[in-house]
Amino acid sequence: MVEKGINPRWRRLEKELPLVNPVYPGKSPVYPANSTLCPNNWGHRSGIVIFIMLKKHRVHIAVVFTLMLEAIFVLIRLKPYTETEDSLIYERWFDFTQGFLVLLVLYSIFQIIFTRWKQYRQLKNEHLKAQLSLLKNQIDPHFFFNTLNNLYGLSIEKSDLVGPYILKMSEMMRYTIYRGAQETVLLEEEVEYLRQYIGLHEERYHKEVEVQFDVNMENPQLAIAPLLFINLLENAFKHGVEPLAKEAYVHVRLQATMQEVAFEIRNNYLRRKNADSEGKGLKNLQQRLSLIYPKKHQLEIKELPEEYQVSLKIEVA
Repeated sequence: MVEKGINPRWRRLEKELPLVNPVYPGKSPVYPANSTLCPNNWGHRSGIVIFIMLKKHRVHIAVVFTLMLEAIFVLIRLKPYTETEDSLIYERWFDFTQGFLVLLVLYSIFQIIFTRWKQYRQLKNEHLKAQLSLLKNQIDPHFFFNTLNNLYGLSIEKSDLVGPYILKMSEMMRYTIYRGAQETVLLEEEVEYLRQYIGLHEERYHKEVEVQFDVNMENPQLAIAPLLFINLLENAFKHGVEPLAKEAYVHVRLQATMQEVAFEIRNNYLRRKNADSEGKGLKNLQQRLSLIYPKKHQLEIKELPEEYQVSLKIEVA
């Protein structure tokens, strides 16, 4: 049986509202139809409206509506009461809306702060992606420049190695362009890329060069950012092997566990006065590491009298 004067639509909406009675806790939130509070229980209806606004994420509308209720209750309190029950009801509804308003305001502040924080994080991520994209684009010309120099040297010598050299170089360029554009690659792919680079240089040099590449991987399928080690290997050949007339060596060691990848490279070199020990490739690497692995990498460079040592450790777990 529907109470007289009650809109059936309000009855349906009341089912969505938790049964909380701010005036008489523990009792039904619906007051009798003949209550002097309001013939249509407008206090509880107001709570339903606020609940619907919150459900639809319209917090600001709920705050404005609650402020309107506050104003109404203030005006009602200024009017002298003739019935004690009505006075108590209005007092309790006033206290309830005050507390509810405080919660709404706090929730609104939290929502604004959280939204601004999400926007800041999104902008920061977009900025980092743009920086990484720029650094990756700088890697390609650096690699192409060095490989073209090697190819030029072979062409002058009219070597039969020019054809195979071009084929291997094209495979490395393909890896640099396509795989290098990805966020991560497999560690075994990066190792194979380094082997190809070493092979190109071994075919080019007439002098004896001692090259060691020791690899120990617990998980070859480990994901890692691409093209992190090539700059260090390039520097070893460019500044170490090429200037030396004899007894040049490059010792490379890569060890990977499930949590960390350690890359070490040692090479002898010919010390020059006013030499720039940190080229563009090394600076590029340092910037990429700070963006991709912040506080998760350790890069150490030691320039001894006759040997150049670089150690790079990356936490991947």
